[in-house]
Amino acid sequence: MEQPLVTEGSLVRAKSPMVSIVETSLPIIEIDLPRRYATLIDPAASYVFLLDGVSLKGRVRNRSFTENPPGIVKTTFDIESDLAQVNFYLEQSVEARFSFPTGKSGFWLPMSSVQKNSAGLWSVMVVESVNGKQIVSQRPVEIEDIRDDAALVSGELDDQLIVRDGVHRIVAGQNVDVNEVTPDGDAIAASQSE
Repeated sequence: MEQPLVTEGSLVRAKSPMVSIVETSLPIIEIDLPRRYATLIDPAASYVFLLDGVSLKGRVRNRSFTENPPGIVKTTFDIESDLAQVNFYLEQSVEARFSFPTGKSGFWLPMSSVQKNSAGLWSVMVVESVNGKQIVSQRPVEIEDIRDDAALVSGELDDQLIVRDGVHRIVAGQNVDVNEVTPDGDAIAASQSE
C-alpha cells in the first residue's frame, strides 16, 4: 500500500518523508548456503525454520544461478505456515536445520583424533586390552567426509576405544590408563600410564 504524506505543490522540509510504502506480500526466507548443501535442497520437500521460537514450514522458491561469494548460493524459501501469531521484521534472523542423507556410513570423530602419516594414509589410535593391560595401537581409516572440526571415517572401529585427544603424546604399543568421556561425548580419551 502506498500512502502520500504530502500533496502536489506543498512545501517539503529537507529529509522529510514524502511517501510511505508498506509491503503487503508474505515475507520470504533467504539463506546463503554452501554449494554442496544448496544442491541437496529438494524443491518438493518442506523444511522447518524457527522464527522467534515459533516453527514455520517453508518450501524452496528458487536457487540463484550465480555464486556470490564463490561457493555460496542464495536460496529462497516461501513460508507455508500461518504468520498471524508471528512478529517478523525485515532482515530478521531465522534458524534452519537441514538433514541430508548421503549414503555414506562410518563414525564421526573429532579431527583431533585423526592422524595423517607421511604416505598420506589416515589412522586413529585405539586402546585394546592385552593381558590385562590397556595398550595403544594404530588403526588405518578412510576419510569419507570432513565438516568443521569433525571427520566421518570408515574402518574396523566397531566397539573400539578411540583416543580422542592427545594422540601426539602417545605411540603404538604404549601402556595407558583409560579415562572415559561423559556418556554423551564422542569418544574415549586415554592418559599415559606411569
